[in-house]
Amino acid sequence: MKTMHSNQMNNITAENDTIIGRALSRSLCIMTPNEQCPTAERMAAFVDGGGANEERDNILRHLAVCDRCREVYILTHDLSKPEPVRHGRRGWYVAGGALASAALVVLVVKLTIQQPAPSGQQLAQAPAAPQVALVPPAVPIPPTKSIHGTQPQPATFAVGIAARQLAQSASADTLASAIGSPKSGFYGFAGSGSRQGTAFRAGEELFELELWLAAGDRERAGLAGERLVPLLRSLEGDAATAPLNDLLRQLETDGTHGKLEDIASQLETLLTTTDKNIVRLGGWVASAKVASGVGKDPYFAGNPPQRFLEELGKNLSPAARIVLKKLDKKKMGNDTTKLQRLLDELANDI
Repeated sequence: MKTMHSNQMNNITAENDTIIGRALSRSLCIMTPNEQCPTAERMAAFVDGGGANEERDNILRHLAVCDRCREVYILTHDLSKPEPVRHGRRGWYVAGGALASAALVVLVVKLTIQQPAPSGQQLAQAPAAPQVALVPPAVPIPPTKSIHGTQPQPATFAVGIAARQLAQSASADTLASAIGSPKSGFYGFAGSGSRQGTAFRAGEELFELELWLAAGDRERAGLAGERLVPLLRSLEGDAATAPLNDLLRQLETDGTHGKLEDIASQLETLLTTTDKNIVRLGGWVASAKVASGVGKDPYFAGNPPQRFLEELGKNLSPAARIVLKKLDKKKMGNDTTKLQRLLDELANDI
């Protein structure tokens, strides 16, 4: 019996180590946004639920555009949750080790943020770093523009974080007014039923689902989720709808949606890279409309159109690429009427 329990604990520890190892590798390789990342102390306070409202809003805006800090937040938040009871034994000792590992992740990211980027010559002459136990070897990364002095770009867009940020900025009625009536059909791609059109529409509905979950509006969240189910099924089959159907069942029964974290990230893992970016594009278009309608930054402290152009490239139609170039933050200014018109035009051109 003791041997069986020991094997179970070894498996649990190995799973945690694998997750932490992957996160550490990604945190060292993913590029940092233009603005300065929060310190480890600020991030730790944010994860614990502390800090003033303004401070939390600033970190939320940063998480929406920074892959590395978002990775740290998700990992530390998940590892700080209590370990479920396994075979009648509480896993508090496992959770304690996980919390220590989470602190290590924050420390490593803090150190990498503070270190200056090495020059190309320094990279060539630097000896290979020793491998850390339980952390997979880092995959060699080709030189990026940041090595030559150009600031690296932020992540494309985080649907869930943008939705939670907007949910904190206005009442449910104000948000509903900014969204308008639920969409019908597939905009300009209604006749063709294209895969891109389906993914774009899924991004819109995914944003609304996240928005209403964050706002605590169970009824509207359920409606958005129901509209999202057939879109996901069309993209990836019934398997992709499993986590969404679980969520809808919870909304219908006890309304535990407040305990769920970032359903968008869970669903995105089921999609191909191209579909994932099209979903994020649809999510940004929907969130930008709401943000401009409630007087918030529709670009969420970044420049999503530029990043979508870089990541999707020729996967987009020529017309969509033209509209994205017009939507570039540096060209738009504060003309919200023009912004709304171009967002609608983009939706029709996907």
